[in-house]
Amino acid sequence: MLPSQIIRKDAAFIGRLAVLNKMVTQKQIEEAIIVQARMKRLGIRRRLKDVLIDKGWVKAAEMAELEEIQARSQALPAETTEGV
Repeated sequence: MLPSQIIRKDAAFIGRLAVLNKMVTQKQIEEAIIVQARMKRLGIRRRLKDVLIDKGWVKAAEMAELEEIQARSQALPAETTEGV
């Protein structure tokens, strides 16, 4: 897996976790991805989590909790996290 694929997979996972935990809506995730794409065209790279925080949709402390969940899930065998 290429590093860029890992980053996209991690961002998608964070997005799914945020939606599942009712911190944001799917529509907000989609808007954040559009913002990311616009910024990238301007030469500015922003992580999905940073866009969500900048928009005020997720607090930094909430994002830290999601990242902890993400880190724990990455330590599990793949078959355990397939449905997440």
